[in-house]
Amino acid sequence: MLHMMIQGAKFTIGIALLIMMLRMALAIMIGGTLGVYCKKWIPKLENFFDSFTVVPLTLIAYFILVNVLWMPSDGFPHPFWKRAVFEVFVLTVLALPTLSFYIANDIRRVYREEFVQAAKILGGSKWHIFKVHVLPHVLENWVLLSIQQFIQVLMVLAHLGVLQLFFGGTYVDYMQIDPPKTTSYEWSGLIGDSYQVISITPWIPLIPIVFFSLTIISSQFILNGLKRAFILKRRVKN
Repeated sequence: MLHMMIQGAKFTIGIALLIMMLRMALAIMIGGTLGVYCKKWIPKLENFFDSFTVVPLTLIAYFILVNVLWMPSDGFPHPFWKRAVFEVFVLTVLALPTLSFYIANDIRRVYREEFVQAAKILGGSKWHIFKVHVLPHVLENWVLLSIQQFIQVLMVLAHLGVLQLFFGGTYVDYMQIDPPKTTSYEWSGLIGDSYQVISITPWIPLIPIVFFSLTIISSQFILNGLKRAFILKRRVKN
């Protein structure tokens, strides 16, 4: 079990970090463009995409990924790396609308401040105002947001694991009665393919659950510590 935990750690933590960085990078590009150049379009686009936030992200991801990650009776038609890239793409894109509008509204809020209006009157370009005046005021929020996204990705992976949709593909042995297996030993996959025997051999599913929980709790401690550090920094400046 320890070897499987170590082997699955690079997929669980690494993939969550990769998806988080892709989400933040793309959301900053999209949200920054909306917040700086297309402020009038933000309410209209936000009202349109709000309807898609009613359905949980896990369910949308499941219905998109199930035909790719669940092994058919004649085997996987695509290699592991293609299935993994597709899952990373889906989990990244599904969170972009909400994340982009949050960043765009954050930027738009700073643009309403008096010091930004003064910089405009003095002739500052949009890029100069964004780099010098806006970015320092939103950077802390983006750092906290990135950790929240990391935790959210871990939770989505855990939910998909319980639904037996494992990262990189769910191996199904149609000739036996064995439960579906994970092909990457990712922690959510280890939870999903063994939680059915939790009453018989509880240590098998509980070990990945403990590792998963410790990772999320550690991330939450980092988030809380950064919040306190940023608050203390503001108090020192004032």
